[in-house]
Amino acid sequence: MTFLIQQTLLYAVPLMIVALAGVFAERSGIINLALEGIMIFGAFVGVLFVNLMQGAALFHDAYAAKNWLVLQGLELLAMLAAAVMGAVFSLLLSFASVNLKADQTIGGTALNLMAPALVLFLIRIIANQNTLGMADGSDAASWFMIKKSTFGIDRKTDLGFLGETFINKVYLATYVCILLFIVLSVLLYKTRFGLRLRSCGENPQAADSLGINVYKMRYAGTTISGALAGMGGFVYALTTANCASTGDVAGFGFLALAVMI
Repeated sequence: MTFLIQQTLLYAVPLMIVALAGVFAERSGIINLALEGIMIFGAFVGVLFVNLMQGAALFHDAYAAKNWLVLQGLELLAMLAAAVMGAVFSLLLSFASVNLKADQTIGGTALNLMAPALVLFLIRIIANQNTLGMADGSDAASWFMIKKSTFGIDRKTDLGFLGETFINKVYLATYVCILLFIVLSVLLYKTRFGLRLRSCGENPQAADSLGINVYKMRYAGTTISGALAGMGGFVYALTTANCASTGDVAGFGFLALAVMI
């Protein structure tokens, strides 16, 4: 049962956070079909960040000693980098849909086609291979796991069912995504900003008549969507793909669209 719950969390959490990304864009009036492409780009940026920091003097000793606090901090920084670049990548969809009045379906499909090609091209330039991972080829994902010995607890200590399931061999990123999901859901449905965002998707003419800048709200919705999708892509790469970027996220972006609907 412990294994089942942990594996369910690994696969459900990236889907959940990327589905919320789709909701933010959809509620603002933009159909974000580019979730797959943004996930691929976010996964690449996060893995590249980890790859570069592995060789930095600041983190080199922490890698060698497997310092838990530093490694978890690096994981959070990589999530932030993936979110920022995912947001930047999503601006292409925002500009095409809002300013150029282009077809949103075609714009999203174009980004889905561009992202894997761009990522594979960059991986080829950086690593001269088809996969980007840890510089020494080690099992990077396991370095970021929360383990019993990390907290000074002996490996032979029995933590019980709850401890083994939710503390031992889990990822901090999983809990960060769950927390973000709760906070952003409250933001979308219980705040003034969320009400304005949803009004721009449901009735933009009425929202505009009340002085709400529909263009800005749609940019905001799509940018938040891109940030969440980019972060979800890195969490997928970290937890299920052994912290490696291959220009593919196994269709999780399209699965997230189905979850969103």
